[in-house]
Amino acid sequence: MMRFLGTVVSAAILIVLAYLFVGWMVDGYFGGNIVPDRLVPDAWAAPNSWSEWRDILIVFTFVFWMVAGMVMIAVAVALFLLVGGQVPSYLGSSFAFIAVVKVAEVLR
Repeated sequence: MMRFLGTVVSAAILIVLAYLFVGWMVDGYFGGNIVPDRLVPDAWAAPNSWSEWRDILIVFTFVFWMVAGMVMIAVAVALFLLVGGQVPSYLGSSFAFIAVVKVAEVLR
């Protein structure tokens, strides 16, 4: 089940990034308008140049890697606790770390 969920989430992320990449290419180099403004006149307008698409891709990629890094750290800490590791004293007062410890205790 978790493998399926990971595949679906990864596919959704790749589809969004592919859409942004194609939009950047079509809009920036070929003058196309991938989201016509007349379809949604009172909404957010699509970027008008390749540099705006590039900036959006940079921000989305940064957010993706930040979230992935935080999830990876949380999983690493939980796994460390599940195999019986000792808690360092400097992490003992962190609220997030206490929450991870409680989850690990429940899973044991």
